[in-house]
Amino acid sequence: MNEDPLTLIERLLGLGEKYGITPVLLFISILSLIYVLRMVLKGDLVPRWMLDKVEEDRDEAMEILKGQETGALKEVLEFMKKIKVNYKDSSGGSD
Repeated sequence: MNEDPLTLIERLLGLGEKYGITPVLLFISILSLIYVLRMVLKGDLVPRWMLDKVEEDRDEAMEILKGQETGALKEVLEFMKKIKVNYKDSSGGSD
């Protein structure tokens, strides 16, 4: 299957004349998509070391966000406790 690129193009153009350009382009697009998907799954498109680095960065960012979330929740908890104390004082202390 070692064809000259010109011969391959002539064959594709012949198919384009016979069936129309849309099915031929659809077929080429599907083949390209399958090829790229295969590259992604094998790790040829994105090197493994780069993927590992991105995953580590994501994990570090998640830890930072968890810390910030905990800090924000503590502030809200303190605020709610103050409101609860103020509500008890204004209602006469009965619960």
